Amino acid sequence: MPEMNLSLLDAMRRWVDAQVASGRYSDPSDYLKELIRRDRELQERREALGRALDEGEASGISERSLARVWADVKARHGVDA
Repeated sequence: MPEMNLSLLDAMRRWVDAQVASGRYSDPSDYLKELIRRDRELQERREALGRALDEGEASGISERSLARVWADVKARHGVDA
């Protein structure tokens, strides 16, 4: 696997070391890979939300009431009212 060198401020390095010392991560690389995975997932969610907002805006004005819209969303996702 290709390596990457990373320079951190002392405070950041102490934070990474503390995360590893907590036992949750095996080494600094494991911690940083987890941060990158989380960041990628967050960006994917943001992009999906942006697409959903664009789609909603393009669909025009609904004739349903806000209460009806929420009821439909809850029903679609199996959420009790």
